[in-house]
Amino acid sequence: METVSAIPLGIADQAQEPDSARLERALHWQAEARRPWRSIWVSIVLHAFLVLPSFLAAILGAEPPAPPERKETVTQIFVPAPGAPPQPEKVPAANAPDLRKVPPEGPAVPDVSVNLRSLQLHFAPDVRNQLPAVIRSQHGMLALLDAEDSGIAHYLIEPPDWVAREDIVDVSGKLRILMDPPESWPIFRQIAQRYGIELRRYRASAVFDIAYRRCLQDAIHSRAVSDAKSGRVSGARLAFVADRPCGVEVLEVSLAANPPSAP
Repeated sequence: METVSAIPLGIADQAQEPDSARLERALHWQAEARRPWRSIWVSIVLHAFLVLPSFLAAILGAEPPAPPERKETVTQIFVPAPGAPPQPEKVPAANAPDLRKVPPEGPAVPDVSVNLRSLQLHFAPDVRNQLPAVIRSQHGMLALLDAEDSGIAHYLIEPPDWVAREDIVDVSGKLRILMDPPESWPIFRQIAQRYGIELRRYRASAVFDIAYRRCLQDAIHSRAVSDAKSGRVSGARLAFVADRPCGVEVLEVSLAANPPSAP
């Protein structure tokens, strides 16, 4: 049985072609010319991939990426401790004036002395009945003192009920402000009428803790300084006013006569 192999025509012809002919054809072979339209399409496709995201972002209204957040530095201020050593003093230049030797200019502060033991207090009529409110705000009380010994109280009247408690109490360690005559004060007239007390047998007084003395002295001192007065205060005219810091308003201050200067 004869076997026949199937060989493509072109390959068979090339197999039968002489070597010289194949060599000649290889020497004169030229590559197929590139088609210019292929490179144009490749360039168009590449540019489309690069421009397409920005184009779509513009159409869809996408916002551009936000700039990086700016951090601010918060500076803490340190205050020197109370026991911190002072800063070294700078030595002034040779041609600079020494300002420490120049006394500061300013109005002179009046020299005023206030001693409650040596001055007379005068109170304006309590037409608005402010005394009870002042007693409450300053933690004081009212008292009816012995006519002969002002350090002994026979009645103590304390807020807020203003009940007259009859007892013998030593109030010599308290600050006492006499209210003579007691009939001129509405609160004492009401107490006397309620309990049937004869006010003429006693000396009426407002009684405060000894710490109230400083508050009263400061109020008198401030009024004398505001009046530009100097010297020793010999008397003051006051009025009870509940909304003042010490419960009093200093209306007027008088000074003692200056002693004659030594020759």
